[in-house]
Amino acid sequence: MKRRGTTLVELLVTMSVLAVVGFLMVTMYFTTERVRQGESLGSFVQTENIFGQQRIRDALSDGASIAQTVTIDGTVYTTGPKTLVFRVPSVNASGDIIANTWDTSVITLEGVAPAARITLHVQPDAASSRPPATTNLASSVDDLRIRYESISNTSSTKVSVTIRTLKTVNSSSRRFTTDTATILRNS
Repeated sequence: MKRRGTTLVELLVTMSVLAVVGFLMVTMYFTTERVRQGESLGSFVQTENIFGQQRIRDALSDGASIAQTVTIDGTVYTTGPKTLVFRVPSVNASGDIIANTWDTSVITLEGVAPAARITLHVQPDAASSRPPATTNLASSVDDLRIRYESISNTSSTKVSVTIRTLKTVNSSSRRFTTDTATILRNS
């Protein structure tokens, strides 16, 4: 007698095998997606950190000297391990330096880690044509450390800056740290 079709057992075995293969494929997809997101997140954190360091070097490149304190919009900033107050030569409308006149800039860590940011505040002298500004230099900052070459911060002409950025997405965290040293050009 010829048999036609499949038995119930054959059908159940086939469905079980397909279910296992489908489960494995879905698991592989989500694992691959998580790895891809982690790599993308790592790239973002690294890029943000490197750009932050570059912006800090650019801001300090015109610096003339380190100042002890400054008050900007009612907030007192004091040079220390998380804040750098420095003077930059003032400029006129043509971009020429005004002798013996200084604008004050502050690089500081604001907010709470890991969502803190490094901010640059610029307070121009009344004679300067430089506009007052507040600029975000880096975000997702976990830590900022500023070190000075001499015991007296205000007599230093070389500043070392360490930035540690941290970003967490869907329980995946990436941390990146950079160090740089900058000499105040106009010191």
